[in-house]
Amino acid sequence: MHILLIPSWYSTPDNPIRGSFFREQALALQKVGHRVGLLIPPGRVRTFHGLKEIQRQEGFSQSDEGGLPTLRVGWWGWLPSIIPPLRKTPILNAFDTYVHQNGKPDVLHAHSTLYGGWAAAHIRAARGVPAVLTEHSSTLVRGLTFPDQIGRIRFALKNMDRVLAVSPVLADRLQKIAPGVSVDLIGNIVDAELFTFAPPPPMPPFAFALIANLNPNKGVDVMLRAFAGAFRSQQVIVRIVGDGAERQKLEGLAGELGIREQVEFLGRIPREAVRDLLHRTHALISSSYIETFGLTIIEAFASGRPVVATRSGGADALIDENNGLLVPAGDVDTLSAALRTMTETYARYDAEAIRADCLSRYSEAVIVRQLEAIYESVGVTDPATK
Repeated sequence: MHILLIPSWYSTPDNPIRGSFFREQALALQKVGHRVGLLIPPGRVRTFHGLKEIQRQEGFSQSDEGGLPTLRVGWWGWLPSIIPPLRKTPILNAFDTYVHQNGKPDVLHAHSTLYGGWAAAHIRAARGVPAVLTEHSSTLVRGLTFPDQIGRIRFALKNMDRVLAVSPVLADRLQKIAPGVSVDLIGNIVDAELFTFAPPPPMPPFAFALIANLNPNKGVDVMLRAFAGAFRSQQVIVRIVGDGAERQKLEGLAGELGIREQVEFLGRIPREAVRDLLHRTHALISSSYIETFGLTIIEAFASGRPVVATRSGGADALIDENNGLLVPAGDVDTLSAALRTMTETYARYDAEAIRADCLSRYSEAVIVRQLEAIYESVGVTDPATK
C-alpha cells in the first residue's frame, strides 16, 4: 500500500522535534512494508510558524528523510496568502510533482485540518485519491481559530472518506463544526523502542517532571504554586523540560515562591534526553488547561511512570486509578493535594503494569493495525507494497 501523509506541521531547522508523532507514524507504517511519503504544506500564515515560512523560497523542496520521500511546499505565495482559495493550485502542483517522482498513492492521510486536511480534500476532489483525516489540534477547542477558517475546516471534514480524532473532546468539537460527519477515535503511537522501561530511581529526593512548551495554556504557573504549597523546603524536586515566552516569568515565580532550589528548568532537550530524564523521574505532571491528546503522558506510561494530570480533554481518556491521578484544571489546592498523594501512595503503582497497559493501547503494532483497517474501509484493498 502506498500512503501519502500530509501533516499540517512538521520538523523545522529551529524545532526538529516538531510533529515528531507524524514521523513516528510514517516510520511505523513503513516498517511493516508499506510505501510512505510526505507532502508538507506551509504553516498557517497567521501563526508564528506560518509567518516564518514567508522568509523561505517559493516552490518545492524534495528530500529523502530517513527513507521517506518528502516534498515541502515552501510557502503559499503572496496572493494565495491573502486569498486562500488560490492555495489549491500550489497544493495540486505539489501533489502532481510527488506523483511524477514516486507514483500515485493509494490513500492520503492528512493530520489536522489546517492545512493538511484542507489540502487533502482538494487533492481527493481533483485527483480521485481516497482521503483520511486525523485531527490533533488544540486550537479547535481553545477558540484560537479565526472565523473565516471555520469554513475551510468544515470543507475538509465534509470531503473526507474517514474522519478521526485523538480524543473524545476533539471529536465532539469536530461534530459541532460539521454536523452529520462521523468521527472515530484513534490515539497516537508511543515510541516504545525509545521510551523504554526503567525501574523508578531511589529516593530521596522524589522527582517529578513536566514536559511542555512554556505558554499559558500549559498551566505551569499553577503547577509551581501547587508544588510550593505541597513541598516547599522538602526533599522533592520538579524538572521542567521545554522553552517558550513564559520561561523567564516562571523562573521568577519559582524564586518568589521559595522553591527555586527545588525546580530545574532544563529548556528544550532531544527526545533521547527526555527518555533519560523520565528514567530519573518518579512521576510526570501535566497541568494544561486544554490538551487534545497527551503524547508526553503516554511516553511517561511507556517508561513505567504514573502521571498527575489536569482534566484537560485528552488526559481524561488516558488516566485511570492504575496509572495516575486526575484533578480539575487551574485548581492550585486540588493539584497540590494530588501531588502530595502521589508521593505518599507511590508504592501502589505497578511500573511494569503501567507500561504493559500503555503498549496494549498505543504501541506501533496496535495503531498500525487500526490504520490498515481504516485504509481498507475507504477502498484500499491491496495491502501489498507497490
